[in-house]
Amino acid sequence: MGSGVVSCSCPLSGGKPTSDTQLEFDYEVYNYILDCRSFFHTGTFYLEGYPNSTCIIPDQYMDSFPQIATRIAGHHNCSRAPTTRFADRKIVMVGATTMDQGSAGTGQGKYDDLLKEAREFALKASNDASYDGSHDWHHVMRVAKNAKDIAEHENFQNGHRSRTLVQVIALLHDVADSKYKGYEARARELQDKLGEWTVGGLMTEEDKELINFVISRMSFKDESKGSCAGLELPTEFKVVQDADRLDAIGAVGIARCFMFGGSRGSEIIRWEDPSRGGGEVRGNGKAIPYKTCVGHFYEKLLKLKDMMKTRRGAELAGERHEVMVKFLATIESECDFYSS
Repeated sequence: MGSGVVSCSCPLSGGKPTSDTQLEFDYEVYNYILDCRSFFHTGTFYLEGYPNSTCIIPDQYMDSFPQIATRIAGHHNCSRAPTTRFADRKIVMVGATTMDQGSAGTGQGKYDDLLKEAREFALKASNDASYDGSHDWHHVMRVAKNAKDIAEHENFQNGHRSRTLVQVIALLHDVADSKYKGYEARARELQDKLGEWTVGGLMTEEDKELINFVISRMSFKDESKGSCAGLELPTEFKVVQDADRLDAIGAVGIARCFMFGGSRGSEIIRWEDPSRGGGEVRGNGKAIPYKTCVGHFYEKLLKLKDMMKTRRGAELAGERHEVMVKFLATIESECDFYSS
């Protein structure tokens, strides 16, 4: 193997190493693993026959691996040129099955390719001019991040397949959002793409059905209408739905609420006579209409904490819920000209 294991801190922020960015790796092995795209998955990897050549992949940096690799290589004056020296070896993920370099279309490899295809399709779809900043690519990526976090706390029978499908669904969940113009065309494009991936062997008919099942039933509006009533929901559904709902609450949920409301011309807040209905009665005896930005918190966002379906999702939601409660107390106080 030559140089053996190199231990270093990744200079991500002003050259300041931190414990959660610690990487141990041999550069040739690291590059080989990177070239084989196994960086799509969090974990500890090593090359078959070289168990000491470890590459620890921190979860929070999965989406920035190429940049990280370049910075690490530059920091240590090492080349990041691809290598084929170990092409006959397998990449091994600790605690999981092995993956051959040429495994695309079979086993884990096909799901890696599916994830790549889904990511590219979702990115293109998110650039549609009809979307606003509350449902942009950053929202999609935050949901994917939340889903990965929650999924790591769930026990899947087929871990690699299920965790990949969780990511795929998270990426695709807003492609055909009916709140935005042109959703019918995007829905057709999505179905065409799912069919293409199925025929191409990147996923099965069962996978396709699961993706459609989750996307078509996971929204707050759909669930409120009984889309999930009496159904045994797959874990993938629970994970992605919770992940999406987490992005609707907390600090980012507050920002998204006002971003979306502003795009639709909604008022920040308004006080009305409670007898008119359609609002939340507050301490000053007045009601805040649900159609205002602040009213939307009472109509939907404050309810999400108790609708989470995974233990991890509920844990994270509790923290974010408190952020909203404090915010509402402040903004209502500042906007209340009825109380003495």
